[in-house]
Amino acid sequence: MRLLYLVHGFPPRETGGTEQHTAHLVHHMRQLGHVVHVVAATRAPGRHLYSTIEEAGLTRIVNNIPARSLAQAEADPAMDRQVHAAIEEFKPDLIHVQHLQFLSSSLRFGVPWIMTLHDQWAWCPSGGQGMRLPARTPCPGPSDRDCVACHAAWRPIPSAT
Repeated sequence: MRLLYLVHGFPPRETGGTEQHTAHLVHHMRQLGHVVHVVAATRAPGRHLYSTIEEAGLTRIVNNIPARSLAQAEADPAMDRQVHAAIEEFKPDLIHVQHLQFLSSSLRFGVPWIMTLHDQWAWCPSGGQGMRLPARTPCPGPSDRDCVACHAAWRPIPSAT
């Protein structure tokens, strides 16, 4: 199969848990004989926003924005176009979404896709950390009341405290 992994960062530039997990999946899928390509966001100061860095089996899309409004982060047409260009070039049989942070939550795919939820990012305004805002206390889980309050308190630039 032709498998495309979509993730918010990829080693060796980005080395968090989701990034490492994705790298292991990519390695093992290649060992099993699948053709694999990764599309990942990356920070690259000095490079133009949305420019691409092509590596063997990997397309990195530059997103140097450290913080932006939820509306912009959730629907980023320019990022959508870059991701779709990479998908169109690779022509995957299946897309495995690992994380959409620094990419765009408005992506739509014309091929089968699955998503692994590694954290609470998809619904949690504290960056998927499960922290109640503005107090930054642990959240016991999503609820109508608590999530509405956190979304109202969320700010795209971290506070000094």
